Amino acid sequence: MSAAEKEIGRLARSALAVVGAGTELRAALADPARRDEAADRLADTIEYGLPAADMGTFAAEGTAAEVEAAAEGTPDEVLGVVAGKLRIAEVALAAGAAVGEQAPEADRGLDQALAALQVTATALGRHGGVPARDLAAERPASADLPTASAAFLRTVEETLDSITIRASDTLTGPLRRLGGLAPEAARKAWQQAKTQLPLDKFGGRLVRLGIRALASALAALNRLVKADWLEAARLKLIELSDRVVAHGAVPAAVGWVLGVAAVNAEAATLAGRAGLEIGRLDAGSDALRALAGRFGEAMEMVGFAQSAVAGIGAVKLIGLAVPHLGAVLMGTELLLGAVVILLALDYVDTPPITGWVPGARTIIRQAAPAE
Repeated sequence: MSAAEKEIGRLARSALAVVGAGTELRAALADPARRDEAADRLADTIEYGLPAADMGTFAAEGTAAEVEAAAEGTPDEVLGVVAGKLRIAEVALAAGAAVGEQAPEADRGLDQALAALQVTATALGRHGGVPARDLAAERPASADLPTASAAFLRTVEETLDSITIRASDTLTGPLRRLGGLAPEAARKAWQQAKTQLPLDKFGGRLVRLGIRALASALAALNRLVKADWLEAARLKLIELSDRVVAHGAVPAAVGWVLGVAAVNAEAATLAGRAGLEIGRLDAGSDALRALAGRFGEAMEMVGFAQSAVAGIGAVKLIGLAVPHLGAVLMGTELLLGAVVILLALDYVDTPPITGWVPGARTIIRQAAPAE
């Protein structure tokens, strides 16, 4: 088991414990004596689940253990860690608002934050706990070569459509954000997810722990994307935003950026070659279906992370209490969009290719006749 898988399992257990402690706090809000005790218990639970970090300022470097876990983890594993920590940050900040750490008490966001953390924790708990499906064992071999070839081409198209649609769904928010910014403001926004957040200067204990969890999530996210990849993704996202403005239809624009038509054409050319083998085509179809499923899981984690960013931004008056938080959240939203672009490009095998997974084009070429 990789360090990232261990981290996800630990994080899922920690998140469920936070849900339990947060639910106790929610029930005790009307009783000041019980409320203070429950708030301390929730803070203890959150702090126990977070990795040791500099309690002064936490930037993108993180701790040695976190760096190791992120380096070993696949993007979907790292995104799971990011989503979990962002959800915990949302609960901590909402709880801080509910007990009046930063402003007059406002508990409206705590119920939603706890419910969202429960959903995310359940999804994290499933990650790595279910054996990979053996798709080959679930279907009989194709009866003949035309059947195998037709199924292969259909699966190529379905896989590319699935990647395009799932990427489009998660890119809607970043594209809307980017489209509403002037060029200079957009350039600055990209840098905000790397802004250092002060961990010990604002708010009470729950607010400080929320900012610490947020900073830890951003550290993992920043380590996932190399600087040259980020610049390429930034340009792709701007290109995509411009195309959506000009032509509308986000899925069509995403498919264009990903080069889906060229990959479909390559598959059609391959299907017309002599010497094709049923076994290779069936194996390619299985690999493509697995690829689409894995991309869907990664997008699920991105969706959790995006929702948590929105939830953190909605916590009453927290943004006024913590300098730069609104700008950091905007930068985080754009950075998540960049990660989606990079993942989708890699899954399709369109440059820049990060090498995270063997993508659709690679699988198609592996189905070609043996030389």
